[in-house]
Parts: sequence; structure tokens; C-alpha cells
Amino acid sequence: MMLMNRLSKNRLLLLIVPLTILLAACNANERSETIAPAPDAWPDSLSSPIEGATFSVSRQHLPGAPREFGGKLSKGFDFFNGYSGRPLATDEAVVSVASGEIVRIDHFYEDPDDDSLLYWADLTAQPGFARDHALDQLHGRQVWVLHEGGHVSRYSHLSMVNPNLEPGSRVEQGQPIGLIGNSGIPPIEDQPEPDSRLNFQLWSPNGQNYLGQDLEAFQIQQALKSVFDETALVRGARTMLAEVAAGAPAPESWPPEGYEEAVFEANIPESIVAGSPFTIGINWPDGEFLARELMAALDTQTLGVLSLDGGAAVIGVPRLDQADLELAITLGAIDQFGNSLIGSRMTRIKPRPDLAAPLEVDVETFAAFNQGDADAELDQIRQATALSLSMLEPEWQKPFAPPLAGDVVGRFGQKIVHDETSAEARLPGILIFPASEPEVRASNDGFVHMVGEQAVRGRMVAISHGGGVVSVYSRLGAIGVTEGERVTQGQQIGILAADGPIQDRLLLWEMHVAGVPSDPLEWMGRALPGQGNTAGRVQ
Repeated sequence: MMLMNRLSKNRLLLLIVPLTILLAACNANERSETIAPAPDAWPDSLSSPIEGATFSVSRQHLPGAPREFGGKLSKGFDFFNGYSGRPLATDEAVVSVASGEIVRIDHFYEDPDDDSLLYWADLTAQPGFARDHALDQLHGRQVWVLHEGGHVSRYSHLSMVNPNLEPGSRVEQGQPIGLIGNSGIPPIEDQPEPDSRLNFQLWSPNGQNYLGQDLEAFQIQQALKSVFDETALVRGARTMLAEVAAGAPAPESWPPEGYEEAVFEANIPESIVAGSPFTIGINWPDGEFLARELMAALDTQTLGVLSLDGGAAVIGVPRLDQADLELAITLGAIDQFGNSLIGSRMTRIKPRPDLAAPLEVDVETFAAFNQGDADAELDQIRQATALSLSMLEPEWQKPFAPPLAGDVVGRFGQKIVHDETSAEARLPGILIFPASEPEVRASNDGFVHMVGEQAVRGRMVAISHGGGVVSVYSRLGAIGVTEGERVTQGQQIGILAADGPIQDRLLLWEMHVAGVPSDPLEWMGRALPGQGNTAGRVQ
């Protein structure tokens, strides 16, 4: 049973008065020619109605743009995928721009048929109350929030609303109130299924003015800056607003005349090898893109991103169990005006040609690999990966070096066996038997993210290098660094046991990219991974 908030008579009257005004404002105000109030009449520090999204700079998405029907002007801001500073899912969450009270929430909205939508679209050309009703119907499923000071935010075309909210419910800034959708949008010939969107409006307490009313495109950006957190504006707008504030003349048009959609170049490979790290170089004009606004994925698997001069590098590893599959590598970027550019290519995952024969281990090691401890430890290493993914500037400049000299006695991806029984896990790195000195050294510059002792790896150190790259050093006899410490290539981070069974004197060296183990031999001698080193010895 749905719980309903009970309102006192006095509180109910307070809600009815603004609601009555707003019903007239949001619909009947089609006839109003009132000049918009000064920016200081609006609230400030509002957040974007879609978390992380920015207001479009396209004139057709701003107040004053002609509607697709009725010859009227839009009173709100449209958020579409491809124009909102980041990709938007078809069921993207919509949040309240500030704290307040729900005054309208359409729980029982039923999608009208196309004939009804087209009828209402025609009706908007007629004057009077019928037109106002039609305009409201064409906003589809809605939520209205009354904020402190009497301002009201209106969210339209939602596919659903938060089932836990009712009229009178209190909402906080950033609280989800619904999902974007296409409710109330009449079909058109070349788009029978309209795109998902959000139409957002902000109304003054007197219900006569809306944010952006009677303003030119750049003036709307100035108004948005005074009302919203600046992260709700695109990078190009923030830059231009700062220049104007410093005394530069305002642009005559917005976006600037001659603006063309920027492009970036990337050579996505036709095939990659399971367990082998790969790099995709990305080039773009100076200032058009930022590495932090670049998105990359192999199927649903996040890829690492590194910021480089004039572009970026995408780094990833296909998992061993993805061999023989054909998966999409998808790259996306946001230009300085908030437009999303996304490209994708199918890539074949080749099986590894060099998987060695199964590796025989002692019963204790086999038991650890077979009990699921390996997966649990991998989840812990992924915590270091999350930090490394957020580090877009590479911590290293030199090619990766082996952590000690010796013989490779265990190959990446080898099956773990004992008495002809295979463990569930494969070797996530390489095992090195030291040639002489047992000191273990950092393979490159970075930050120590984790030190500890685990069931499979024993004493271990994990170093974050940036871009999702993490190196792991395990089976140590002693550890010589602490969490959070910055280390440089060649710095001693631990030491192997000097005596005992041979399995206790082996180093397990791993190289993870975005949470996926890769073959460390393919990092040796390279600042970024290439085809790999297949030698049986590291020096």
C-alpha cells in the first residue's frame, strides 16, 4: 500500500496558491511578454538536473527556440544524448536541482496514442484554455518541485517518476525524482520513436517569468552561470564567460561563428590477443578535447586512459576467456561545447599462441588457487585499479623494467595443477627465479597503493602507475615500502626469501590494466605495451 503524506489545512493552502499560479504560468503564459527578471532575482548554486550533464549550447535546445508544433517558443532547456556534456542513457536519472517540496508528480500517467498527441499538437495553434491544456499534455509525464523562495522547477517528458515521492514530499538537492523519456512527444515522419530527453524549466515565484526568457544565446549562458554550479556549463562557455568577465567583448553569436564540430582520430585495431595489452593512440586539435572527457570500453569493460601531448592513449587487455569472440571497442569524447562524439569498431579477440603447458605446484599453492581466494584477491587489486584509472597523467616516463633478473619458470595464463588436477584459476603473471640478488625493485615510477599478506600471493605490494595500470609483486619474504609512498623505477620495494623450498623463493610479477591481468613480458622495454617479449629470461 502506498503511503500518502498528510498535510494540514494551512500547509495545503500554501501549496494550492503557488500551484494555481504555476498552472497558469507554465501554460497560459504563452501570451506573456514580460521581460525576464535580473539574474540576482533567481536562486544560485543549483545543480544540473542530470548529474554530470551540462546545458546544451545549441539554440534549438534553449529557451526561445521555436517548438516543433503550434509556432510557440520553448520555455525550457532540453537535454539530449550527444549534446549534454556526457553520454546519456535512455533511462538516465533526473534529479532535483535544489531542495524543496514536490507539488506535482505524475504517478498515474498513461501514454496517449499517437492520434491524441497529434491532435493536441494541432490544438496548440488555437488560442485559449484548450491550447493551454494541450501544451501541458505535450510535456508528458512531469514532476514539479517548489523551492525555498517560491521558485519552481519543472521536469518534463519523463518515462517514470520516483515511486517513493508524493505531493508534499521533501526532496534534497541531487535526489532522483524520475528518468528521462519521450512521453508527450508527437511522432514525426522521420522519427516515429522520439529520442529520450528531459525538458527542464525554472519559474519565478510570481509564475510570470522563466529562466532564459527573452535572452540571446550567450546571455542565457550568463544567466545559467549566475544560477547553477559552473560544472553545469560546457567548457567552452566557462572559458568565454571568464574572458568576458575580464573585459573581453561578448561574442556576437553563440556558439561562435565558424564553429564546426571537432573530430578526433583513432586507429582501432582489427584484432587483439587475449591477455595481451594493447594501446590505441588518439589525436585531436589542441584544446578541443580533454583526456578526462574521453571514454573507452571493450564491450562493457572499461579501458584505461592516459593524457598525452596533443591527444591521449587508451590502454586495455582482453580477458583470456574472451578468446575467439568478436567484441566492440567503443571510444567517445566530449568537445568543448558539450557535444558527444562516439565511434565503435568490432575487434576479433585472438587466442594466445604461447600458452605454456600446465604448471605443477605444491599442494598448498594449489589449494589456495582452487578455493576462490584468487578471485577475492583480484577484487582487492581492482581497488588499486580504481585509483590508477583516475590518474590520467602517467606517473612513468621510462620503459618498464623487470623487478629482478632471473629465469621465467611460470608463464602468464598457465593452468595451475597438482597431481594432474587443474585449479580454477590461471597464473595471473609470471614467476621469476632470481639469478643472484633477491632484491625486488619497482618496475616503474608510481604510488604504492597496497601492501599486505594474502592467501595466494603471500606478502605483496601493488603500485599504481596511472591510466589503470597497476604492477603487483608477490611471494615476498619482506616488504620495504608503505602504502601511499611514491616510488621510482629501480627502487627496492621488498626482498625474496633467501632459503627454503624453491616455491618460496619465486617472485610473482603481475601487470594489470583496468582490472584485467596482462602478460608482464609484453611490457618489458616499452613505455606503452606492444607485441611483447617471449624470452625465457628477464634481465
